[in-house]
Amino acid sequence: MVKIIKEYRLIQQQITHLASNDGAVQDMRQQLGYLIYKNFIRLTPFEHLQSFPRYLQAVQYRLEKMFQAGDKDLQKQQKIARYQKWFWDSMAKQAKSGLVVPEQEHFRWMLEEFRVSLFAQQLKTAYPVSAKRLEKVWNSQ
Repeated sequence: MVKIIKEYRLIQQQITHLASNDGAVQDMRQQLGYLIYKNFIRLTPFEHLQSFPRYLQAVQYRLEKMFQAGDKDLQKQQKIARYQKWFWDSMAKQAKSGLVVPEQEHFRWMLEEFRVSLFAQQLKTAYPVSAKRLEKVWNSQ
């Protein structure tokens, strides 16, 4: 848990020095907000908490590479944006009619794994994930 918090703080410090209106920075802030928030430890299944260091390493790697290949970062961000919107819009819609716990949804973690595959492939994903697989899982719900 300490490793997660340390990595999170390091990333937060680095992001504060970047332009807040940059799309990649906004995307990373949003991702971090979905990962680390009040009670995230209690709400996140242990099997997924174990992947947090890898997810945060992927954000760190993205930060290091985004200035070298800004166009590529944007393309990758656009690849995930569609699926992210589907999921979080669905969660907001469900929240209107009752309590939702996104951490209990498999698709939510597929999004994190997809981010790893896009931005830090060398860290490897926990299981195979791709745009095609996300589409298939989403359409089967």
